Amino acid sequence: MTATVEAQQASTNALPPPEMPLPAADVIAAAPAGNFPTDQRTLLFKNKFRILPLSPLSDFKTVGADAFEAEEIGDSSRKCVAMVCRPGFPLRFDAIQLLSGVNLPGIMSIIETGTIDWPDTNDRRLVIVLQRPTGKRCIGLNQPSFPKMTEADIMRLVAQPLTYAIRSASERKVTLRNINPYNMFWEDSSNQRILLQDGFTTPPGYGQPACVETIDSAMCDRDMRGEGSIADDIFALGVTMLMLATGRAPLANSTPDQQLHLRMDVGSFEALVGLHAIPVGIMEALRGTLIDDPEEQWDLEDLEAWVRGSRQSVKSARPPRHASRHMEFLDKQYTMATTLSYAFALNWAKAAELIRAKTLDPWLRRAMSNEIMADELTKLTGAKNGPARHTPDDVLVARTIAIINPGSPICYRRLIGKIDGIGYAIALAYAQQDTEKLNLLMQLLTQRLPLHWLNALPDNKKKAFNDIMGKFELLPGIIDARGPGFGIERAIYMLNPKMPCLSSSFQNDYVQTPNDVLPALDKLASSPLRPTSPIDRHIAAYLGSRVAEVKDADLRPLGPPAEPFVQTMAALYLLAKIQRVYKLRDLPHLSNWCMDLLRPTLSRFKNIARRQKITDMVNARAKTGQLYELVRSADNEEETQQDEIGFERAAMEHAAITLRIANLEEMRRSQSQIATLRGERVAVVLAALLALTYFLCFFYLHFKEQMHG
Repeated sequence: MTATVEAQQASTNALPPPEMPLPAADVIAAAPAGNFPTDQRTLLFKNKFRILPLSPLSDFKTVGADAFEAEEIGDSSRKCVAMVCRPGFPLRFDAIQLLSGVNLPGIMSIIETGTIDWPDTNDRRLVIVLQRPTGKRCIGLNQPSFPKMTEADIMRLVAQPLTYAIRSASERKVTLRNINPYNMFWEDSSNQRILLQDGFTTPPGYGQPACVETIDSAMCDRDMRGEGSIADDIFALGVTMLMLATGRAPLANSTPDQQLHLRMDVGSFEALVGLHAIPVGIMEALRGTLIDDPEEQWDLEDLEAWVRGSRQSVKSARPPRHASRHMEFLDKQYTMATTLSYAFALNWAKAAELIRAKTLDPWLRRAMSNEIMADELTKLTGAKNGPARHTPDDVLVARTIAIINPGSPICYRRLIGKIDGIGYAIALAYAQQDTEKLNLLMQLLTQRLPLHWLNALPDNKKKAFNDIMGKFELLPGIIDARGPGFGIERAIYMLNPKMPCLSSSFQNDYVQTPNDVLPALDKLASSPLRPTSPIDRHIAAYLGSRVAEVKDADLRPLGPPAEPFVQTMAALYLLAKIQRVYKLRDLPHLSNWCMDLLRPTLSRFKNIARRQKITDMVNARAKTGQLYELVRSADNEEETQQDEIGFERAAMEHAAITLRIANLEEMRRSQSQIATLRGERVAVVLAALLALTYFLCFFYLHFKEQMHG
């Protein structure tokens, strides 16, 4: 045992780790205040349960749900707790669906799920009714120490039931992700059975102390730990048994970062067990469950055999591989890529400087003897003596971490998380209106870091991520598009496949599947508070991610730069497609809403008779409830062409007549000018003749006088 480990274990009265399973008033909102009308202080749920909104159970509330006392009608002996889920928070919908009605030993089982109108907030919420322990929490959340448990009790109360629970959940392809001592309740006052609180109303692993998580998971942000695997549950069970056997949390006098570095340096078993005196039977299980290498850790069959009493062969954990010489970073010496990469993640700017200095390449080649990693790093940074490639610092460090520590969590600025935890983190940040974190998550996706992380994996590990690789290839373009049906909203639904639609239009409904969208809109259509358009950003994104028949081409015309008429028609065609896909009928209010939206568009028909004809046709189609026929009657291409042709012909005739009138008017004006000009000329001639006549007469008379004179 190293001196470092001994130092970490020196204090026997140290406090538990700073992370508690349910920390937090700053994370967990308070339960509803209870402004309930008198007649709604007891809510009937599915005619099976009575929920008491004025009786909150604060011990059971989580980041995603408030907890209230519930009573099963006709069975007063069974106590229940109603988890009333908060809108928009990322629940483990797959786990809820797959484990509903399944009796898991040692777990608060899901008895019933459904939705209810919650009067205090006037919205519709998901309710999960759970088996409720009537005993107290086994260990207080902030209790500095707690009584040890005997080996027999650990086996009977914890190891056996939770092993069977892990098996039952794994058969349904679900992980528990909630095993830790602070999460345990006595089933009743006899203290003979323990129940773990559910792990379904938070992101997986959200409430877990870092010490019960594997190294990779402990590094992650709480909301980005991901679904994990059976190995995570087995590891958590091992640490739980260790804590119950010692009566304290391991490494309690260390910071989370110190704990992680120690575990990376010497291995989790050495770091967590330390010098504790552990019963022999439990020690055997700890040696098998607290191995960091998944290849050597006990699998479920090994754990079950141990629970049955069979002695299991325990492989000695291979010590982590160290480099032949250290790499110095921030005045500390690192001989492992895992600890160095974690230090990079915590010191972004300095890590970028070291990477750009290209001192990491020779360390990988010579000290780590890893030419493949070094070659990949060279592709990223540029040749040793060549110019550095232009890569932003944050992307450079994130990609370097993925190269030198493949399979470790994705690291980007202040984000550390697993690839299947990104969806939970986006949904939670959106629900909590954490704009800063949401922007970082969007940058992580648009920079294609999940794809770089996947490409850095060994080929034999890439297969496990085939299903999500396609999503991460599409997401950068979808986020950049930003129109209705794209952007952040689309990312939420793509990465959370069971998330209900978060549109504000559905506040009074719980739209869990695309099949529910049109009935909910039909109900909304009869409300005087209905919005201008039936399709908003969330509804478009929800349908675009959930319905295979809805293509991006159907969504792009929903917003600018498309004309308002085109946007309206695109929205109605989208509704019509959904109706056809799911064969929905009896949507009278939605049909009338669509008709109201179509009426302004009919003004584009110039011919009054044709406009009235189309209007009558739209009114008739609205009564049938068939949205496609309704929209097609208003968007009749033949009628539109005929109207355009007729309008063009009328316009041409109008232009010809207008030109003829102008010509005639011009001729009239020209004739008047000609007459005036001719009159002027005649007047001049006449004036000249008169003047000539006058002069002739004058000379004649003058000459005659002279002749007679």
